[in-house]
Amino acid sequence: MAKAIKKIKKGVILDPNDGDNWVIWGLVMRTVGSYKSALHKFEQALKIDPNNQTARYELEILQRIMVLDSQISLEQVAGLKRLRPNFGPNGTVNVGKEDLMDFETLRNKK
Repeated sequence: MAKAIKKIKKGVILDPNDGDNWVIWGLVMRTVGSYKSALHKFEQALKIDPNNQTARYELEILQRIMVLDSQISLEQVAGLKRLRPNFGPNGTVNVGKEDLMDFETLRNKK
């Protein structure tokens, strides 16, 4: 991952006004768990191009991840693996009532 970070940093240095470079950097940082850094990268992409839909979408996802991360402990994450979504037609996600109850139980164990 360090190699990917070096490459995207170089891309941003070469063209700091390319919002897509900032989005990619944000994705890399989110992947390694550096959420605050990723947040900054997505926000920078939106400063450059307020209409960058990818940056806006990825920022929303990151914000949801950060909320979830603040609500559950690392020990509880293992239990989330059981909550695999059931994908329906057209990419919709079907979550059963029992799955939601399992998530609430995990969240309340904090």
